[in-house]
This record gives sequence, structure tokens and C-alpha cells, in this order.
Amino acid sequence: MKDRKTYSGFDNKAFSDLDSGDLNNRSGPCTKSGKDDRDLACGYGPLKCSKRFTKIQFYVVWMCLIGFVEGAAVNGIVNIILTTLEKRFNLSSSQAGLIVSSTDIGAIIFVLLVSYLGSKGHRPRWLGGGTLVMMFGSLIFIIPHIFGDTYDISSIEAGGNGTAICDPNSPDPCATQTSGETSGFLYIFMLAQFVHGIGFTPFFTLGTAYVDDNAKTESTAIYLGMNVTPIDTRIYQSTAIYLGMNVTPIDTRIYQSTAIYLATNASPINTRIYQSTANCLGMIYAVTALGVAAGFIGGGQFLNLWIDFNRVDKTVYEGFTPMDSVWIGAWWVGFIITAILFFLFALPVLGYPINLPGTEHIREARITEKDRARLEAAKNDQRSLLQKIKDFPKAILVLLKNPSYICMVLGACAETLIIGGLSAFAPKILEEKFDISPASAGIIMGGVTIGGGAGGMILGGILIKCFKLEAKGMLRLCVLLSVLASAVGGGVFINCPEFQFAGLNQPYYPGGEINPTNNLESSCNANCGCREYTYEPICGADGVTYFTPCHAGCNDNYTVDGFLKTFAFCECINDRLNSTGVTLDPSAKSGECGQTCDLMYAFIILLLIGMLLTLTTVTPASIAILRCVPDEHRALGLGLQWVALRLLGTIPGPVLTGFVIDSSCALWQDLCGAKGSCYVYDRYEMGWRLFLWWIAVKLFSAVAFFIASVMYNNKNVSSEKEIKLEYNNGYQSSADGKTTNNGVERDTHNGTTNGNPDRKDTITHL
Repeated sequence: MKDRKTYSGFDNKAFSDLDSGDLNNRSGPCTKSGKDDRDLACGYGPLKCSKRFTKIQFYVVWMCLIGFVEGAAVNGIVNIILTTLEKRFNLSSSQAGLIVSSTDIGAIIFVLLVSYLGSKGHRPRWLGGGTLVMMFGSLIFIIPHIFGDTYDISSIEAGGNGTAICDPNSPDPCATQTSGETSGFLYIFMLAQFVHGIGFTPFFTLGTAYVDDNAKTESTAIYLGMNVTPIDTRIYQSTAIYLGMNVTPIDTRIYQSTAIYLATNASPINTRIYQSTANCLGMIYAVTALGVAAGFIGGGQFLNLWIDFNRVDKTVYEGFTPMDSVWIGAWWVGFIITAILFFLFALPVLGYPINLPGTEHIREARITEKDRARLEAAKNDQRSLLQKIKDFPKAILVLLKNPSYICMVLGACAETLIIGGLSAFAPKILEEKFDISPASAGIIMGGVTIGGGAGGMILGGILIKCFKLEAKGMLRLCVLLSVLASAVGGGVFINCPEFQFAGLNQPYYPGGEINPTNNLESSCNANCGCREYTYEPICGADGVTYFTPCHAGCNDNYTVDGFLKTFAFCECINDRLNSTGVTLDPSAKSGECGQTCDLMYAFIILLLIGMLLTLTTVTPASIAILRCVPDEHRALGLGLQWVALRLLGTIPGPVLTGFVIDSSCALWQDLCGAKGSCYVYDRYEMGWRLFLWWIAVKLFSAVAFFIASVMYNNKNVSSEKEIKLEYNNGYQSSADGKTTNNGVERDTHNGTTNGNPDRKDTITHL
């Protein structure tokens, strides 16, 4: 008998052939017909590509590059520029949250259609087409900059046109300004993210399925150098490790795909096969995570450029810095780069064949007896389409009657609610609490994303393996993590001291009272004709910040050093100094009276820990959900969970978090009667409101997971023990060179079998 190659205790003729090195030249079932030849054709019509590129490792490289750009554009650049978009287009934080949420709205509407049609068609072309759609999403995002007016800094320069200094005859800007005219661009941004969401749908469905169909047992791991933890004898532990290592932080929609391909198909034998899939998907998702971090960092650096650096003279903005309140950074540059990269990376993917050489053998090798029984049952199903449709509500009802499943999903939704909001507005919180630039916030968030996000995903899988947790233990772990994260939420109270702001937290005169009807008005500026349309703060010699030079009662006696303006005499500052007996010139300089503090580092550490604890729950929660539903309803349970996580998590999360931040605004932009963006936040109120929001969601999550653990069906636990017992009885470690399969002993070193030498064992035995 011909000697056959064995893998980790199992014998497989198909994989022996696949590893012979002639994968591209074999004439097997994949190349019997002309149609199969066309299915394996690589290139564009008459333009053919080399067969050396029709290997899974090259396809994985393109998937990694597309995932990197997608992560950078959708979850990195968009989040870091939200504050800039609010200032430039007069948006509130809750409106900015709609921009972030639009991505998942697009995905949830089109995911079923794309998955169904794409699975029956040419998957690489669907992926390439989706990448081109994301290119158009990036191009749509820059439309407001291309067709919008140039940012007119002269309208907010003190003394530039007499509107920001004390002048009773100053013109009313509302006479020529339409209320809230620039906020219409909000819908263009939402459309851009909606298109992004449609475009990446093939990536996380059809793209991962294509990798799963074409990944071999060990060769991919060798090429990528991504060997993972040796397969544990317990099924759910190996699944947990794969999930923990293969999920992008922040982007919680990804782990569903891994769960479908790994968790629902893991068995004591085919987990070895899925190791190569795990390696490939692990590489793709890890690079996508790096893309998110790169988007935060790169997008923040572009904000150091002036918004119109490409169409105005440098002298217009020379002297301003990103720390000035009038500074608007070049938020649009990153999307030009991502659009170009999407186009370049889509071209090679469009040329890939429907199937790679050897796909048929890999699929056949993965089919288990359980899969064969399921396929046979589907084949013998004589029900009409109408009957199947009528059974769908019954299947949904089965899941809804499972209290453990419902509680798990609600707990996961709560965690996703936090993740979605935190990833969108953490940069803004850093900027407002510690007076740092968007570029600095981007660098911080890039580090937190990698450390807290990726670390949490991996830690979740490791904890499951180290403590050998079953489903109920995983749920209790989620409860513990949610409670610990609640305590970390106190970090939102950390911020630099509030600066004194005239009319907000400081009266214009010591011992006086703040005007309840118009808090920025006082007797010292009542006749100055001050407007609240533009915000140009100045710092007075009294250490108090004023809304504009006009609100400080400053006249036109000022000097300019670059763009730093020094006002020689301001009536309100003079009155305040005289009332305190301090002998100082009643002068002021442009800019807020901000102050730096070292508390930011403590906040960053707690933010990192909070994200780590939150993302650590993703892996055990997703595994536990898979364990609490019957096999015949597992796919439906995953689909229902996927929808719930978006409808109750990633879509409302940014909007609700933005609403919480908006509620702490102390001074809103007045767009001639309409409300624009927030000029000044009350840091103390922001801390309290964010803390209550964090505590409420985390406690809800903890309670939901706790109830799920209490109501978890003991039958599921028994089933897990039976599976492990069956595994231990039927399959042993191959360390001694021998394994047993259903009572048949096999020598894994020479490929022989004791009992029946002619038996051809495959991985289909369970």
C-alpha cells in the first residue's frame, strides 16, 4: 500500500495530494470540464495572470491590505475628525454620532442580499466590487469640502471687520447668513458612511468564506508564520482561542464571521483543518485592527494641516496653530488616500478565479459525518417554500423562548453600545478634558486601540483556555468583567481644572451674579453690540476667559504679533481688576486661559483598562451564545444576534453617547436662532453624565449575563461533557505517534492502521 502523509493524528488522501507541491498543475475534479477551467481562470479576459498568484496566501495579502484601508477609513479617520466636522459644519455631537452609525445601517440593510447573491456568484468579483463601492464612499465624504465655500477666517478675526470688538454699530451677521445652512452636509457624510457600510459587507462575509474554502491545513500557517496555540482537546476552548486571536478591536461586527466559520464547525478533528483558516483570518483581522490605529494616528496628523492649504495663500493662516479655537484641520485628506488605495487593491482581487486550485479537495476533506447527515436531511426535505417560510416564525419563537439566549444577547448588546460610543467619542473627550490637539488625541487612541482592543480580544480566549471554562463559567466571567469595568468608569471624572469663563462659571464682577437670561452680557459690554455667532476667546490679565474681545469690552487698540493679538484695554477686565484691588493693565491676549496638567496619563491608563475589560467579554459572550442554542437553530441564532447587536448596539451607541456629551454643553453656537455646535463644555458635568451612562450600561450588562448564567439549561452542560467524553474516548494525543478512531488504532508515523490495513480513514469520522 502506498505510504500516505498524516497530519496530527489523522489520515487524509486529499491533503496528501494537496501538499505534493503540484497544486496548480493537478488534473482532478476541479478541472474536468470547460466550466471548471473557467472557474479556475485568473485574470481579465485575454489577460491572464501567473498561476503562482492563484494561491491562498496571495489572496490573503490583498484581503489584509483591503482590511487595513477599511479599518483606517471607516473606524479610524472618521472617528478622529468628528470634532473638526462639528466645528466646521455646525454639528452637535449627537448629529456627529449619526455619521458613525450610518455605516452599520448600510451593512444591516444589504448584508443578507449581498451574502445570498454573492455566495452563488463570483465571490472575488463581489469583493472587488465592494472595495470599489468603499472607494466611492470615501469620495462622497470629501464632497462638502470640494463644493463647500472656503473657510473664511476673516469673519472671526478680531478687528477684521469690526464685528468682534466693542462697537455699537457693528453689523448683524444674521442679516446675510441663513440659519444653519452648513448643517445640510450632515446628510452627505451619512450617505458616505452608508456607502462604506455597503462596500465592506462582502469583505466580512464573502471574503472570509472564500478564505475558508481555500485554506489548507498547514501551508498557510507556514507562509504567514501565524502558528497558534496547539489545539486543546476541548472543543469550545479551541474555538475561543481562534475567536480571541482573530477579531478586530473596536469593530465588533467582525467576530460574528469568525464564529460562523469556526465555532459552528469545530470538532475534535476538523479544528485542525480550521487552524489554517484561523491563521488566515487572524492575519486579516489583525491587520484590519492595525488599520484602525493607523486611521486614528494618520487622520489626526492631517488635522495639523490647514483645511484649505490647497487653495488659499499660506499667509491667510500663517501664525495659527491647531490649538487655536479658529483652527480647522484638513479632515478630507485621509479620504483621498483611502479612495486611491481602495481602487488599487480592488484591481487584483477582481482578477481572481471563482475557486482556487484544490478547493474541491479541501471542502471534501472538511465534511464530517454530521455535515453529511445535515446535507442529506436537507436533500430529503420535501417541504414547499411556503411551508419553510411558515416555519421561520416558529424557529424565531424557539429562540425568543430561550431566556438564557435572550439575556446573553442583551448583555452583548450593552457591551457593544459602550464600544460603539467610546470608539467614536473618546478622542473628543480627550480633547475637551485635557486641552490637547486632535493629532495628539489620535496618537493616544491609536495606542489604546491596539493595547486595549486587541489585548482584550486575545485575553478573552486565553482566560477561557487557562481556566477551562464551560458556558456557565464564561457567563460568570462576563459578569466579573462588567463589574470591574464599572469601577474603572470613575476615571471619567479625571480632567484638568476648569478654566474660569466669564458669564459661565465666573460672574463678570467678583461677588456678582451671572445674568440668567443672557449669561454673556454684563453692564461692561451691554452697549458693545456683541454677537454669539463666532467664538474667539481671549485670556484677560485677570486670568478669566472671555467669549470674544467684544464680550470683554475690548476696543480697537490692539497689536498683532503674527496672529497673536494683544488688546491694550478691555472694559470688563478693567472693572474686574479694580474691584479686586489688583494693579494690572486691563489687557488680554487671544486664546483661552487653558492650563496643562499631568492627570491625562491617569485617564489614559484607566481608558486602556476600561477598553481591555470591555473587549475581553466579546469572546466568552459569543462562545456562550453558541452553546445555549440547539444545533438546528445555531445559524439563525447567530443571525438574530448579529441584527440585535447593530439595532441595539453599534447603531444607537454613537448617537446616545453624543447625546450624553451634548447634555454637558455650557455654551452653544447661536446660528441666528438655530443651535449649532458646542463651544464650551462643563467638564464636571461631562464627567458625571458619562459616569452615570457608563455605570448604567455596565450594570445592565452584568445583570443580563448573571441572569443568563442562572437560567442556562443544564442539558447544554451535559451535552458539552458528553462531547468531551466522546472525544477523549475516540481520539488521543498524537505525541506518542498513535491515535485511535472509533476503536481503530493508527500509527501516525508510518501511516499504517491496526485492525484493517486497507481502511481509508478521513476526517469525516466523529
